[in-house]
Amino acid sequence: MSKESGAIDIGKGIKPEYTRTAASIMMLQILYSRDIVSISELASLLQTNPRNIPEYKKELQYAGYLIDSVPGRYGGYRLVKQSIFPAVKLDKSEITALSQSIEYLLMKKNFLERDNFLSAMGKVMSAVNGSTETAGFTAIDQHGLSIPYDELQKRDCAILSCINNRLVLNMDFLSSDNVTRNRSIHPYKLFIYNQAWFVIGYCELVKGIRFFKLTRIQSFSVTDRKFSKPSKYLFNESDYFDKNGFKVGKDWTKLPSDETDMWHHVKLMMHGRPAMYVREFVYGRNQVVTPIDKNNTLLECEIQYRYNMIKLALGFGSDCDILEPEWLKTEVRKICKAVAEKY
Repeated sequence: MSKESGAIDIGKGIKPEYTRTAASIMMLQILYSRDIVSISELASLLQTNPRNIPEYKKELQYAGYLIDSVPGRYGGYRLVKQSIFPAVKLDKSEITALSQSIEYLLMKKNFLERDNFLSAMGKVMSAVNGSTETAGFTAIDQHGLSIPYDELQKRDCAILSCINNRLVLNMDFLSSDNVTRNRSIHPYKLFIYNQAWFVIGYCELVKGIRFFKLTRIQSFSVTDRKFSKPSKYLFNESDYFDKNGFKVGKDWTKLPSDETDMWHHVKLMMHGRPAMYVREFVYGRNQVVTPIDKNNTLLECEIQYRYNMIKLALGFGSDCDILEPEWLKTEVRKICKAVAEKY
């Protein structure tokens, strides 16, 4: 085995095969135990050539340790001891990605941890080459929530407090029929669905599990009434929703019969500009997009709620041919007729 440049001579003619990594670790230990150490002194302690010391520094910096070069007569190397554990080592593209994530998440009014996120990202970005410079990136939320962020955060904090302390939440809630009703609920879990915050829990009014969108809460108060921890028989979240949304066949939503939470298969032929547009988004689960030619694209997927299917078909207007299902054709035809008569 050939001896690597910079091997350490420990005396008595014995020169073991120290690798550059081993020498770098020994240099790290020396820097950690002292303040500023000159290159010549490091070379003497490591029994190596002074020209090897900058190479060891590079090894340590590559591993993520921060080492300052102090100029002057009494200068040398100094370990930034606040980063004794390897600091974050990011390349330019990773720094750009983090910078853009800051802008993107701050734009979202439903991102309730943005203050803590900003604090954490400030530390990360300042540790990256000692710079807080970010890339020029702008995020625009076209359909942001109408509720102020501070108010949404108040509701979130109140519900989390109820969940953690098992306290009943009393609220005036605007239901889907546009009527405000007083509810007392046992909150079990917060979650985001379709970019909106929901809480799921037991509702004393209907005596069953329900979900409530936070933006529909008109007023609320945390009571001092305790509720029991729900058993798995009463509440198992996998019974109510998964990554695709609310599950099929559950009557717990108590929606009208024409708006059940079943998933419906839809088959649409898009023309013109929508033929390109539909390739950019996911509209439902098990989606398949088949380009026919530059002016036609076939879209097939399963969409939850009939109302969502109707909105999708109407949104594309005459550029969309409904191939399946038949009831969707009938419904859209009826709506278009009513709109034409109205205007």
